[in-house]
Amino acid sequence: MSHDDFGSGYDIIMLNAFCHVFSGVQNLDIFRRARQALAPNGRLVVQNLILNPFKTGSQHAALFSLNMLVGTDAGATYSELEYTGWMQAAGFTKVRRGKLPGPSNLIVGQVK
Repeated sequence: MSHDDFGSGYDIIMLNAFCHVFSGVQNLDIFRRARQALAPNGRLVVQNLILNPFKTGSQHAALFSLNMLVGTDAGATYSELEYTGWMQAAGFTKVRRGKLPGPSNLIVGQVK
């Protein structure tokens, strides 16, 4: 996951409960490779716990971030601003947040 090419021509790539294992730099690289693998109008969908802009909540997401700090080399729980920034830097447009029932949410970016 950290180095391989993802292929090409996909309409959608979903990263479910996945990005918290990696650092911000690693996530940006993954998003760039996902962007290259998508067909025109394709979408990257990230489902994960998403922190508020101050990284203080939700309580579940903040506590999970502590777990990632202890249990991974570089993982964390990230904010909507971080996900949006990575998607935009990777070349995605129309980046938006989607709400799900429960503690996790979606960030969706589209390829032109």
